[in-house]
Amino acid sequence: SNAPSDRYDSLGFRVGFRAKEAVQEEAPFAIKPPVQFKLKPRFSPPVKFTIPDLNLTREDAQREELRIRDTKAAYAKLGDRVTVPDLNLTMLWVEAGKFMMGRPVRHAERRKDERQHQVTLTKGFYLGKYEVTQAQWEKAMGSNPSNFKGADRPVERVSWTEAVAFCKKLTEMEKKAGRVPEGMAYQLPTEAQWEYACRAG
Repeated sequence: SNAPSDRYDSLGFRVGFRAKEAVQEEAPFAIKPPVQFKLKPRFSPPVKFTIPDLNLTREDAQREELRIRDTKAAYAKLGDRVTVPDLNLTMLWVEAGKFMMGRPVRHAERRKDERQHQVTLTKGFYLGKYEVTQAQWEKAMGSNPSNFKGADRPVERVSWTEAVAFCKKLTEMEKKAGRVPEGMAYQLPTEAQWEYACRAG
């Protein structure tokens, strides 16, 4: 199959906003119809932050604890939704939790790589309420590659690499405006995050 950077998504994509990760490892699924999120009336901060490396020095461990504390505080301050004013882009909070990822064996369209297994998301995250529109893309990137033109239509004919570049640009724009807490960034949702959100948690 083609590398993520060679594939084009004709249906658009959504942006995620979460604790910054050094490497974006997973390409997003093809976009599905809009998801109806069930938001709790009161915001709950993410839970179960862990220090992954048990061999950290005392100084490294202290820095990691401060990063975790600051990240939790940032989530709590942001609340259950985030808005990018310049692009009119709304992000909704998705609680951490568990779900069965993949399709059962009996499913007629099940692929070999869709083995059903339980996944635990230990950290909550934000996800775009809607697909990125052509107007939002053009304002950030200065162009509109879409075939089916329309300012409020989802941007399409963008590669995975270009979508990652959009997220990076969005992070830079919002950092300059002072709206990105330390340790957070706009990134594409991982495969697990996307499926979890599509199943409404």
